[in-house]
Amino acid sequence: MSVKIELGDLGKEIANILDEYGDEVYEAVEEGLDAAESTLINRLKSNSPEGKTKQYRAAWKSKGKRYKLKRYVHNTKMVQNSEKETIPLSNILEYSEDSKHQGLIKRTFDDSVESMSSAFMEAFKKKI
Repeated sequence: MSVKIELGDLGKEIANILDEYGDEVYEAVEEGLDAAESTLINRLKSNSPEGKTKQYRAAWKSKGKRYKLKRYVHNTKMVQNSEKETIPLSNILEYSEDSKHQGLIKRTFDDSVESMSSAFMEAFKKKI
């Protein structure tokens, strides 16, 4: 099926097509990011220490879609330090020199890049 477009309207028609395609790509990227985020959260949960209460392992969450084209993952488990300040347990486990879990979050992220990329592309391709 062919459509007649006046020469003077060609630029406008191309812009409309690109706008529609841009919206589709944006939506596909958002879905891909959701899939990658889910992959990371699952890996962090499975690699995290269980502990007595198992709360830390279960506390990996997404901060939601606060920002376009970005995702943030964090652990919501908080504890009190010696000064009675409330701080994230993940900071203690990740950065404390005395922690046997030091660097676990970084290693898990680094080891998850390929599977996050695969999850992203799979979700992206389904949408496009």
